[in-house]
Amino acid sequence: MTSIGQLLSASTLAAVAFGGAAPADSASSGSDHVETVRKPLSDKRFAVTRLSALSSSDPLHVQLAHVDPHSAQARHLQAAVIANPKLLHHVEKLGVDVTTIVAMAQSDDGLITVFTA
Repeated sequence: MTSIGQLLSASTLAAVAFGGAAPADSASSGSDHVETVRKPLSDKRFAVTRLSALSSSDPLHVQLAHVDPHSAQARHLQAAVIANPKLLHHVEKLGVDVTTIVAMAQSDDGLITVFTA
């Protein structure tokens, strides 16, 4: 795992956020670059990063620059956030419009970063 953490698949995010467990077949099969996190998100610290604020050489920017907030991948993640009331509450407290979320990542220290378009 890199220092930037692991990207969360939408189905896993919905299953593990705030103490759930993800079944083995819940990983999103359409996302080759997404790693599955299989531990609870117990440290409820969040940060928001706009993709436009990342350097074009940043590995996350390179990986996520092509993701449109209206793509099926992003919509799946947005739906998972909306389906989880606790997670939705935390994201809304940060002032994030859920429809702009394109990815989420969890770093080694537990910080969850919400990437928006």
